[in-house]
Amino acid sequence: MSLKEELGTDIESYLRGEQPSQDAMTKAARIDDWAPLISRGLRGGYVMTLVGKVSNHPAVADGKVTETSEICWLDRERRWARTRSRLWLLGEPEGSEIAVDGLEL
Repeated sequence: MSLKEELGTDIESYLRGEQPSQDAMTKAARIDDWAPLISRGLRGGYVMTLVGKVSNHPAVADGKVTETSEICWLDRERRWARTRSRLWLLGEPEGSEIAVDGLEL
């Protein structure tokens, strides 16, 4: 299954009120000391990403500060988030306000 198909399947399940499986949560990358960032996306619209210290990511060293790809779904209780490419477990947030990257509001 492609990443696009996986994302679509996941979003459909979230719309039905389902949560990620325990297996998916166990395998998920984790982000700690995270903060949301709002910026302009590639198509000119606004997107939200998260910036924080990563662990359990297949391509990023543990402890490295990283920005996720665009958030597609954010758990209401802020336990997890789904980006275009993966599920993220959310550790403690950094505590700052949402950064608006060079945007005129």
